[in-house]
Amino acid sequence: MSPERKLWLARGSCFLQVGCLGQLFVYEAVHMMEQGISGTTVGILLALGSALFIVASPFWGWFADRFHIYRRLIAFGTIGMSGTLFLFARADSIAEFAVYVVLRGFLVSSIMGVMPALVLHNLPQDSQGKGFGSYRSFGSIGFMAATMVLPVFLPTVGGISVLAAILLPLSLIFVFGLDQPERRDEPKASDKKRRLSPILYWFLAATFLIGLTEPAINGFYNSFGRSLGAPLEWIGFISGLNGFIGFICLPLLGRWIDSRGAQIFLVLGYLAQCLRLLTASLIVAPEWLWIPNLFHSFGWAGREVATMVFISMIVPREKRATAISLSISVKMGGMMVGAFLMGRLSDLYGYPVMFRTVACMAVFSLVFLFYVFHLQKKQG
Repeated sequence: MSPERKLWLARGSCFLQVGCLGQLFVYEAVHMMEQGISGTTVGILLALGSALFIVASPFWGWFADRFHIYRRLIAFGTIGMSGTLFLFARADSIAEFAVYVVLRGFLVSSIMGVMPALVLHNLPQDSQGKGFGSYRSFGSIGFMAATMVLPVFLPTVGGISVLAAILLPLSLIFVFGLDQPERRDEPKASDKKRRLSPILYWFLAATFLIGLTEPAINGFYNSFGRSLGAPLEWIGFISGLNGFIGFICLPLLGRWIDSRGAQIFLVLGYLAQCLRLLTASLIVAPEWLWIPNLFHSFGWAGREVATMVFISMIVPREKRATAISLSISVKMGGMMVGAFLMGRLSDLYGYPVMFRTVACMAVFSLVFLFYVFHLQKKQG
């Protein structure tokens, strides 16, 4: 099979996977609160889902490598998540939502954690960056379709989730067209003893703090929009705008980062996150909800790409997978803590105070980031 055909198979899988699963992270807090669940409880439930993702993701990665069953493991997670989507659509109690977040945290990581390894194996060695960026961009298209188009025809979260549950298994048609990665050689004993640079651990601290702010721009921002009277279609459009911005900016900022360096774009990304949250705290009418999302360009797309490039700079090649896995887990840890904190803040003080408090945490993360750059410069 030609590399171009394999890339199209990867694109098709990403379109359906992100389109069907990405809408969960947009609508799950909205759906829970519309069923009468308090903000504090929603925060706890979302934090539980994040905690399970943190634990399960490295396990699934090890399991896939150990038993060489990448496609079957993705199929297991896909079928399981299809059933979980049906459960989410009909859930209306804390107990049912608790079962949902447990299944979601456990199963979705078997797709999102293993799929990149399968895709990278099917891309030519000399164009993996370009190919992977193209693969991810089709996820943005799927996300836009799910959040901007579906609410027009299905005005309830339950209806959207049922359709996603039906469409998600179709992604396996594309997944099983991809080749399995070859079995890896055991790492050398000398490689096992090598330690990661202290710079990475300080960068992980910055990653934790900036990750802590993420729930504010996803689930809680959508709930804030609903509290202002925004209809579900408008919430979907606002979320879909993020997908459009990501689709445009991921390849564009990736090229800029290659030519200008990752550090400046990390700073711009962290600052953009802070400004996004401060701007959100000033919104008083639903028609202005789109304005903070303009910061998604540098605040998410630029920051995500710059993070991967920067990690590649500060760790040896044979440790990059370990470092990237750590960064994902640490970011999810920050999101878990942030979800609980924001649930409490939104209940006690309201959304504007919550956004401003979290914005201060984004500023504080810059302190760690600049210290990372200082250590990097000192090390030469």
